Amino acid sequence: MPARSSAFESRPGRRLTVLLDPHDRARRGSPVVDLVARARRARLAGVTVLKATRGYGRTGLEHRPRRLVDDGPMAVVMVDDPGRIDAFLADAATLLELGLWTVRDVQVVEL
Repeated sequence: MPARSSAFESRPGRRLTVLLDPHDRARRGSPVVDLVARARRARLAGVTVLKATRGYGRTGLEHRPRRLVDDGPMAVVMVDDPGRIDAFLADAATLLELGLWTVRDVQVVEL
């Protein structure tokens, strides 16, 4: 099957996603705040924090927000050039024990 051409320019990128349990704690507080601050210092192209309405992790216990307790899982998604994501991973190595980290090669489409 021939490759389809796109009207948009694209370039190779890398997406780092960190899935966090609401009970994960960094040494100095929230791992989400720490990750976003580190990504900003590293000047990554983009970071998004997503709050899940439901989910479960390795324990199998379901997490979902309750009326008085915020117990939902979160995802921190970062996208940039592969080299910049790899450098960020090296810098954030002290946080790797928190959550589940996934890295995926992607195509970044620029409009």
